[in-house]
Amino acid sequence: DSDCDGASDYAADGDGFDSASYDGDDCDDADPDTWPGAPDEPYDGVITDCDASDEYDADGDGYDVDEDCDDASSDIHPDATEVWYDGIDQDCDDNDDDQDGDGYALDEDCDDTDPESYPGAPGWTEDCEAVVEDTADTADTGPGETGLSDTGSGDDKGGCECSTGRPVGGILPLLALVGLGRVRRRRS
Repeated sequence: DSDCDGASDYAADGDGFDSASYDGDDCDDADPDTWPGAPDEPYDGVITDCDASDEYDADGDGYDVDEDCDDASSDIHPDATEVWYDGIDQDCDDNDDDQDGDGYALDEDCDDTDPESYPGAPGWTEDCEAVVEDTADTADTGPGETGLSDTGSGDDKGGCECSTGRPVGGILPLLALVGLGRVRRRRS
């Protein structure tokens, strides 16, 4: 400070920051409005805070405009928590209506919390209706053992039918009644 004005001789613009050419921090020692930490107007093409970038974080959420999809709202940035189906992409991933990430939006997904359920997935039809599988036992037990014969077709009839043409449910109660009749006759 050779002129005793209280300011460094290397701060030619009088902003109190030494010129970068003299091992200082001022990126433009000819402009008193440009110095490290100076207020910077976002996106104006002028770097006044000496951070080497005009990609400024206007909303103060810690994300510059090049990575923040809405630099006017501090609630919207890449690490924000998504609020599903509200029409706002809080986490900047271009997705507000496919919670499970299976590629199907809520209005077309079978279950938008399960990535394994979507139209045409195993267990689901193209219209997102559950597939009902034939779970009937089609094992051949032999007509002599149970009175049943195996159709072996795996059809919707349950895979087997009574050899007499009557359903099994009709024979068992009939046999029980016959047995009761015999017990009653012996007692009398």
